[in-house]
Amino acid sequence: MNNLNYIENIKEFTFNNGLSLGIQLGSILDVALEQQEKKARIIFRSMDNSRLACFILITVLLVNQTLIYPGSSTFFHVGGTGISTNDDCIEAYNDLKLNKKYRYVIFKLNDNDDEIVIDQTGDTNATYDDFTACLPSNECRYAVFDYEFDVEGQTRNKLLFVAWSPDNSRVRYKMLYSTTKSSFKKKLIGIGVEIQATDSSEIDREEVNDKVMKNVRK
Repeated sequence: MNNLNYIENIKEFTFNNGLSLGIQLGSILDVALEQQEKKARIIFRSMDNSRLACFILITVLLVNQTLIYPGSSTFFHVGGTGISTNDDCIEAYNDLKLNKKYRYVIFKLNDNDDEIVIDQTGDTNATYDDFTACLPSNECRYAVFDYEFDVEGQTRNKLLFVAWSPDNSRVRYKMLYSTTKSSFKKKLIGIGVEIQATDSSEIDREEVNDKVMKNVRK
């Protein structure tokens, strides 16, 4: 069983049992994958029902106390994400949108996982390829890109909101970024198109251009 199988189990559990529980379970399975992969693999392999397998895995790990310890922040993360947005993020976004100071702004969670902060920015000379090259292959990010395109000989632009969640990023962060995305995006007034991507093919220029053109009024 590879990491994608684990992720699919987590997705199903999350949709059926609530996001906060899904985040907890994602944290547990991250540890399981890193420290006790063999034990987790045996449990999942023996079960046909992924939801039941998730519950059994939690029970076994807690009873054996092999992964989760009292006071561990890995497990006790309930009641929503509680993640705030640093004011600099909104300021940078407005500088991009209104003042054309940047071509793109990339955002991330801070080291404490409790606030969205600026990761990096690209000046107005930056290209789309420059932007995509800055998205890490194994970590989640949010980003805004000022995308220019042609319609019947006229240059137009739309602000792209990119929710970057690569397949090999940690399950816990996939959950955190997913549950925080909507509230964060609402603070970025004027977004034209949202792109959700898990690999480079989904942020390919042609793929993105097709999505942009579907939102264009000629």
